[in-house]
Amino acid sequence: MVSMERGLGCRSMGLIYALFAVLASLGMGSMVQANAVSETLRYEAGMKTEIAAALVTALTAAVVWGGIRRISRMASWFVPLSAGIYFLFSVWVLAVCRRRIPAVLLQIVKEAWTPGAAGGGIAGFLFSRSVRFGLARGVFSNEAGLGTLAVLHGAAEDTGPEEQGMWAMFEVFFDTNVICTLTALVILCVGGAPGLDGAALTSFCFTKILGSFGGILVSGSMAVFAFATIIAWYYIGRQMFSYLAEHLCPGADIEYLYTVLYLLAVWLGCVCRLELVWIVSDLVNGLMAYPNLLSLWLLAEHVRFPRTEIADEEK
Repeated sequence: MVSMERGLGCRSMGLIYALFAVLASLGMGSMVQANAVSETLRYEAGMKTEIAAALVTALTAAVVWGGIRRISRMASWFVPLSAGIYFLFSVWVLAVCRRRIPAVLLQIVKEAWTPGAAGGGIAGFLFSRSVRFGLARGVFSNEAGLGTLAVLHGAAEDTGPEEQGMWAMFEVFFDTNVICTLTALVILCVGGAPGLDGAALTSFCFTKILGSFGGILVSGSMAVFAFATIIAWYYIGRQMFSYLAEHLCPGADIEYLYTVLYLLAVWLGCVCRLELVWIVSDLVNGLMAYPNLLSLWLLAEHVRFPRTEIADEEK
């Protein structure tokens, strides 16, 4: 939003973007992720919904009230560890099910490009619907094009913008091309169970191949992933809320209001069904992408490549 205000001279665009980002943090960033943690706790630990909601909300409050340093310290320790565990155990499951992988890959390609017995109009509708949900879940997974990760990378210390930009690109690749692909292959190779979806379905697949210990370990890593996302989105949302408060309510000390709303959203995400939240989150993501992508296009001429500049100076 700062680039829109200072780079384009359009504060209203920055305010609109910040508003959509706050709404996204209360939906996609908190409720959906909290629901994933709660599902994992219910499925693996047999924890009651109310207890899981209280635990997740209390842990979130303990971290966010510690400020950006506690947030970054938590993320730097737990996220790489959980990512490594999830990656290794996913490869283990696929090694066990290696004979099924070719058939699964063939099924993916076939189902993606073959409309089946449906008529042309229905087939076109189903294909467009698949593309729509594929793009929506892809954006939900890696946040590419939304501009929100710039808030997190901008807060990094003892590093330059070029290095942070490279890490941001790597995150999109690793999250979508590696983690999401491994998860899809694990579920398709192992096979699901009636009545299970989301985090519970993924936990079931790992437990079926690795046993209870492996399932618990992988489920724990998934819960850490989701919890780290909750914490990261709190920081993003708080920065956006502060920007709105600074320009719409100058001098008013209302930042605590966002913390209360966010913790309430985390609790609701643990205890409620989220069909409507998914729909609203997809809508808000699209609305966030428009001003961000437009600003990137308009500011493209101001992009500078440090290596090129250094080479020109040497000449």
